[in-house]
Amino acid sequence: MTDEAGRGHGSDGRAAERGRRTVLVTRPAGPADPLVARLREAGVAVRAVPTVLTRPLPPGGALDEAVARLLEFDWVVVTSAAGADAFAEAWARAQPTERAVGHETERGGEVLGARPALGLDEPVRARFAAVGPATADALHRTGFTPSIASPDGTASGIVAALRAVGDTAGLRVLLPRASAAAADLPAALRAAGALVDEVVAYETVEAPAESAAPLRDALADPDLAAIAVASGSAVRGLAALVSSSPEAARLHSVPFVSIGPSTSAEVRRLGLPLAAEASAPTVVALADAVLRLLDVLDAGLADASPAAGPADARSAGVPSSVEVTP
Repeated sequence: MTDEAGRGHGSDGRAAERGRRTVLVTRPAGPADPLVARLREAGVAVRAVPTVLTRPLPPGGALDEAVARLLEFDWVVVTSAAGADAFAEAWARAQPTERAVGHETERGGEVLGARPALGLDEPVRARFAAVGPATADALHRTGFTPSIASPDGTASGIVAALRAVGDTAGLRVLLPRASAAAADLPAALRAAGALVDEVVAYETVEAPAESAAPLRDALADPDLAAIAVASGSAVRGLAALVSSSPEAARLHSVPFVSIGPSTSAEVRRLGLPLAAEASAPTVVALADAVLRLLDVLDAGLADASPAAGPADARSAGVPSSVEVTP
């Protein structure tokens, strides 16, 4: 059972302690996000306000054109669940239908023609690489099997994973990404010798206007104890939405918990207080990082605050799965 802020009423003592604190979650899905559900199940009060939104692009754009040229590529590098969905939709649009083919064909247990087939014809040599385990899961869900998946969400991680498979020099790479994606991944791939075709697969909207009022309300919550962020665009959107409001100062007094290194870098770049980084770029690890930080706060360990620095926080008993950062 929850109140208007999504405050969970847990039965154990720890859940009751966590229920006295509020966490702001900024991911695109808002209250429907699995991170919100996981935190509420642990007894945490959650304010779910998207500071970035993703929107599909109309058919017939650059991604459809790239899928039509899939024979040219060695690898398709997918960076997010939204990218996996966009690619799958473009692939489905490119497949022959039963009416166009004129008959059904069996291949690998799939019946082609009755519906678009999420699989590649034998002449297509492209393999899939997923940036992070959540993206790998999304590819599997949409019918594609990634040959490799980097263990983290970093550009260096996916380049290292590609190099572990073979020489990256001269590889043709299709990189379907968000409209506002950072430049580090294509730069790292090109530095490794790959030939990169970067296409916009979906639109990212930072600082959506409809989130301004609920965000200001969330930041005014006196019980707000942490802000969970899962992308650099979410951090930028958060800062932009309150840049000219009195609540902007609150961003510098509430600790941030990040899903991974690139998101942490954006928090630092904006001069915001980063308290912890998830041990892996997953919803589970991010939720665990938030919960461990709340447990530290509830234990009264003031020297684990962002201002104290990493050494003091670790000595205060922050678990090793949460990397307290400078």
